[in-house]
Amino acid sequence: KMNSDSETFCVLPFIHKHQRLSGDETLCCFSQMPVKKQNIVGIQTRLVNGEKIIHCKQCWEAEALNLESHRQRENKRWLADKEVVEYIKSYNIGDKLRTFSYDLRFSNLCNLACIGCMPQQSSLWAKELNINYPAIPTKFSIEETLDAKYIYLAGGEPFLAPETTQLLEAIVKTKKQPIICINTNLTVQDDYIKELCSKLDSLTLCVSIDGTKSVAEYHRWPIKWEKFLRNLEWTKTLNCDIMFHTVVDAVNISFIHEIMEYENYTDKWTLTLLMRPSGLQLKNLPDNLKSFAHENFVKLRESTHYKNNLVFKNSVEQIAEEILTEGNHKDLSNFIS
Repeated sequence: KMNSDSETFCVLPFIHKHQRLSGDETLCCFSQMPVKKQNIVGIQTRLVNGEKIIHCKQCWEAEALNLESHRQRENKRWLADKEVVEYIKSYNIGDKLRTFSYDLRFSNLCNLACIGCMPQQSSLWAKELNINYPAIPTKFSIEETLDAKYIYLAGGEPFLAPETTQLLEAIVKTKKQPIICINTNLTVQDDYIKELCSKLDSLTLCVSIDGTKSVAEYHRWPIKWEKFLRNLEWTKTLNCDIMFHTVVDAVNISFIHEIMEYENYTDKWTLTLLMRPSGLQLKNLPDNLKSFAHENFVKLRESTHYKNNLVFKNSVEQIAEEILTEGNHKDLSNFIS
């Protein structure tokens, strides 16, 4: 029988499917190592037995910094679901898997070339670097995903992918809709998207926001801040929850506190410490800027989310400590001039 009390247990290899834009399946979007179907039993066994597998390196790194990892978040979410708990309790390793959750990436089609992104995930980056990156069709059909409890959409920019529209059209016709979360740069909005979103029973827009004004425009080129704000206001007309997602790195660390001005738009705000590309990591901030960055970043202690959300509070405190970690500022030269 299952041992979900193991210190390394992760629910995702038992209930979740994810295909990267390369065509490889991995345990989740944070895992970098491709996984074949015949390897799943061994992976499940090792996690249940308390082994830290290399597939989950990014989670172990986050937990070593006392940051909430993707593994911990997903365990908290799914092990509060009675149906999933009963499935896990009755599951024997090697049994046929049931998929409760999908992470879908239809293409790298994107209208932004963000500073920490790459051609595999952004068609604009591919165009800028003159790299041909062919799309690998997802292995999961729309029909099979409709049986899930939860569908997460990312890209690229999901709202640019016609498959996203096709999926949403199918979902609104079902009697028992899955929960939908769409990771978006919030540059695309139109009346038909609004119509589809209004018919979804449960929708969260996970809005990528790594800074404001000129910082946002540098970090997420060629976004225009005023247009982003207009679209943020537009989200109020949708039948959805809004979540801010901020990736913290050496370029935006000194200015993230400015996002507080707009936190009334969001129901939840998450901070993720950037791990890749390594040159952009927080530790590579020049030493003469670290005190300035720390002073500004801890202004987030005045945030409503800091006061009301323990996870956000812990993220702020742990990232504040990480600012003072030693790195190599020369590694940052590829990202700033």
